[in-house]
Amino acid sequence: MVDEEEQKETMQRELQSRVITYKALESNLTNFARQKDMLFSKLMEIQNTIASVEEINKSKSDVLFSVGSAAYSKGKPIDKNNLIIEIGAGVAVEKTIDEAKSILESRKKELEKAIENTQSEMNKIVSAMQQLEEDTQKILSGARPGAEREAAEDVEETEGAEEKFRVISNESEEP
Repeated sequence: MVDEEEQKETMQRELQSRVITYKALESNLTNFARQKDMLFSKLMEIQNTIASVEEINKSKSDVLFSVGSAAYSKGKPIDKNNLIIEIGAGVAVEKTIDEAKSILESRKKELEKAIENTQSEMNKIVSAMQQLEEDTQKILSGARPGAEREAAEDVEETEGAEEKFRVISNESEEP
């Protein structure tokens, strides 16, 4: 009888530990998904900037210049050969159109690599979560029927976490 109680307590501790690990992985996955969204937004901004730079060079009429907060001003570029571009730490320098596009393309590649790395980390987390889930199911299926039911009640909240994981995982696969 004491041995069964010990087994039950050991199984419950093991399952609780697995729930904690699963929740930590879930939290990490959520953080990486947010990071990926931010990187993707920045990538879209850079792609739009590159397209705008190309249009300025081609434009023979007025163009819209952003003055911030989704407000624009019409105008004609005085110098179609050069742009002012930030190079970091709040420092901006004048560069030719080609140099500016090269800097933007370089930033775009860095962001694409960062998105790729973030997705790779997310995939590792998903794999770890799936492995944890499989191992937990094996533990539960190896337990005696009453213990399995009791242990399953202790980790019932994991099912909600699994559903959240599936939603986050599906969202993270969209570009």
